[in-house]
Amino acid sequence: MRCWRLFAQSLKPTVPGVERQRAKPEALRGWLKTQQTKAIMLVYRGHVIFEYGELNRVSKIASVRKSILAMLFGNYVAAGKVDFDKAVEQLGLTEV
Repeated sequence: MRCWRLFAQSLKPTVPGVERQRAKPEALRGWLKTQQTKAIMLVYRGHVIFEYGELNRVSKIASVRKSILAMLFGNYVAAGKVDFDKAVEQLGLTEV
């Protein structure tokens, strides 16, 4: 687990340059067609900014919870606030 702590500590905040390349939605749609993606919707502050595929179709989704938790937990790891030498219970985390 120490390797993750060292990795997190090595991360430095990056500031994008003034000039940014922008991908067109058509490029993203083209790339998604080469993947196994059935549908995706991007929502920002209540506004739908991108849609792809059959959004009304019910799909089986696996392992989403782990990805979302990783996104939420990442800032705490990067700040060194998580001790990876402790067990989950010792960190005060519970799972329902």
